[in-house]
Amino acid sequence: MIFHVKYTKGLLNPQQHFSSLREAEGVKGIIWRTVVSALLIGVLTGVSMYLLSGQMSAELQAGGLSPDEAAVFTNIISVLNGIFVAGISVIGIVIAALVFWIFFKDVGFKNLFIIFVYFLPIYVLVMLIDLPFIIYFDLEQGISMTSLGFIAEQIWDHSFFVMFFSQVSLWFIWCFLVQVFALKVNTAKSTRYIVTVTAIAYVMVMLLMAGISMFGMTQGV
Repeated sequence: MIFHVKYTKGLLNPQQHFSSLREAEGVKGIIWRTVVSALLIGVLTGVSMYLLSGQMSAELQAGGLSPDEAAVFTNIISVLNGIFVAGISVIGIVIAALVFWIFFKDVGFKNLFIIFVYFLPIYVLVMLIDLPFIIYFDLEQGISMTSLGFIAEQIWDHSFFVMFFSQVSLWFIWCFLVQVFALKVNTAKSTRYIVTVTAIAYVMVMLLMAGISMFGMTQGV
């Protein structure tokens, strides 16, 4: 039996879609979907950075570069950033599969990788939702309109809490649900075990991302 990677079915009905993955002898459609998703993430990242490059361009001009030189530099940085994020998105999937393989050896690294590939189109969707806000309202890159970051700003003054809850977004919640339902039909572990391990891992990632963001702020990045 061949497992067909189909984003729509996997994201809207993960439990039914992934129920055939465990017994599948092969997988079809994963390579080109992974590549296209990563490329879309890279393009959207580059475009987002370009749209927000006004401050960088002004700082470069203040440093002695001409407007044309500053424009060329910001364009290069936007392209390189897009390429980097496209690559790191795939690497992130590999790392996630390796980490969860420790706790779900009966699922296997390959099947975990397949499950996590479905996170990429969710990220593309969130980026598309945020893009109009970047264009018209200069939404800060790295903060999503679908996150709790804006609510956290009204509750806490400390930047760490704002950064932490900025990670609680449509992307994180949707990924969490897809992962839990996909694992339920691909492991002998209990639902409590699946939810607990997944929740702890997600919170650890949120703490790490908040810490990185805070470090970047202190360094003026």
